[in-house]
Amino acid sequence: MAAVIILGLPWLRCGTAQVFVNQLRFLREKQHRSLFVVLPFEAKHHAGHPIWQRFAAEAGQLHDALVIPAPLARRLRPFRLFGRFWAEARGLTALDWNLRISAAAPLTSQIKQLLTNEPGVVILANHVYTMGFAHKLKRYFTGLQKSCKIAVVTHDVQSHIVSDSGVRNPWTRRSDNLDVLLTTELRVLEEVDALIHVSVEDKRFFESRLPGRPHFLALPTVDRICGQGPAEKDIDLLFVGSDHIANCHGLSWFLERVLPLLGNSPPAMRIIGRVDHILERRRPDLWSRHRELFAGSVESTEPFYERSRAAIIPMRSGRGISVKTIEAAAHGIPIIGTTEAFRGMPMDCVADCGLQPYDTAEAFAGAVCDVLADGGSHAMASRKLHERLFGWSAYSSAMQSALDFCTAPAADC
Repeated sequence: MAAVIILGLPWLRCGTAQVFVNQLRFLREKQHRSLFVVLPFEAKHHAGHPIWQRFAAEAGQLHDALVIPAPLARRLRPFRLFGRFWAEARGLTALDWNLRISAAAPLTSQIKQLLTNEPGVVILANHVYTMGFAHKLKRYFTGLQKSCKIAVVTHDVQSHIVSDSGVRNPWTRRSDNLDVLLTTELRVLEEVDALIHVSVEDKRFFESRLPGRPHFLALPTVDRICGQGPAEKDIDLLFVGSDHIANCHGLSWFLERVLPLLGNSPPAMRIIGRVDHILERRRPDLWSRHRELFAGSVESTEPFYERSRAAIIPMRSGRGISVKTIEAAAHGIPIIGTTEAFRGMPMDCVADCGLQPYDTAEAFAGAVCDVLADGGSHAMASRKLHERLFGWSAYSSAMQSALDFCTAPAADC
């Protein structure tokens, strides 16, 4: 039985964290020896950066997993002048810079000691960004003449994310062309042993471009939450969101376009998560006008779901799968969302469960009124969606298939 090294990023108050939790639980239940190495994703993430203190404070949700942070020894800086010509000659992109950041994370003696006696290792690399460190690990274990396979959990098409966010190439100081970024991403992923996708669209996208690689679909799962909250719901509408640009766009659309349609006495609303940070920076007008609705980052979302009559997911953009939709379904509360709220899911199944998207402000506001008047059937649709797509057994089976492939003898692969 091979040991498994999970590579991830210090993101614990977002949908990505649920994927980490799923992976750790799966490995624990299957009794695989595992550890979670947490890598930097920005050049400033040295040991003294506050992101590591924040990660340590939030790591309780990883349920006593063996976690090893690997911060940079110092801030990384690209070589300017000479570096620019060197990078342009080699066609290096912003994604290449992310790979260099993870590759610069230290392969500590603690990591080596924990796994030196293992007969083989599977590296479960979350995001293409961690592949720099994954290659460093593979070289180490190959040098010990041990079997080492790499499976990448894609978490969206990252070249699309980089392009959408307008990230600049640190060498050229310009944004890279999307096609160039995608070429970089596919080049890196061509070298891995398996790809695991968390959304239907991602699997379809990468299968068409990397047909020679094995692909697996493992939709994120959230355990079904039986309602233990108060009988009296004091929150009508709940929005949960991290400081991601897509959350900023979606929430801005709701506050500007939908909320005014709900009358002079709108429903009681609560907004939780670090979306308040990005909205304050990018839309200070909306932030100051509605700041009383924001609760900020919270220890647990569960009490808020239990107190809420409905979850709103007014996304106008986004990549991958919407974990906030899965969370709402797990809590069995009505979901009022746009088409983007159901991205990454098989839409025929969404419709079969009785859910539909509302993409205009008028339709969204009308759905809010309908749900708050009588949410029983809408709640049933949420529960059905969870049962059909996001149960633990389906996730566990998908992950086992990927792990079996990676641990099969070479002749069988």
